[in-house]
Amino acid sequence: MQMVFDRYARDGGGAHRDLASVIRALAEEFDVVLIDSTPVLPVTDALVVSRLVDATVVVVDSKRTPRKGLQRCLQLLSQVNAPILGTVLNGLPEGGEHGYSYGYEPDRRTQRQRSSSVD
Repeated sequence: MQMVFDRYARDGGGAHRDLASVIRALAEEFDVVLIDSTPVLPVTDALVVSRLVDATVVVVDSKRTPRKGLQRCLQLLSQVNAPILGTVLNGLPEGGEHGYSYGYEPDRRTQRQRSSSVD
C-alpha cells in the first residue's frame, strides 16, 4: 500500500486510480477486504482510501483522542462522503459502571467427559 501512496504523492493522483483497481481486484478475489489506513488527521491517505471502500470504521483511543479531534475526523470523512459504518472505542478501563469485558473459560463438564473417555 505504501508504494501506491508514495506514487500518488509524486504523480498528482494517477496512483489513486491504481489503488482503486487494486481494491476492486481484491474485492473480486475475497469476501471481505480490510484496509488499515493511517489516522485521518495528520495525513490525507485515509480520506483517499475512505472514498474507495464500501464502509469506514473509525477507531478511537479513549485515553488519547480528544473530543475535538474526533469531531474533526468525522467532519473530514463527511466532506469526502465516506461511508461510515461505525466506531470502535478502545482503551476503556476494565470494570466500572460502563465497562464491558469478556473472557473464555472452558466448560468443566466437557473436560471431565473427555478425560473419562480417554481412561
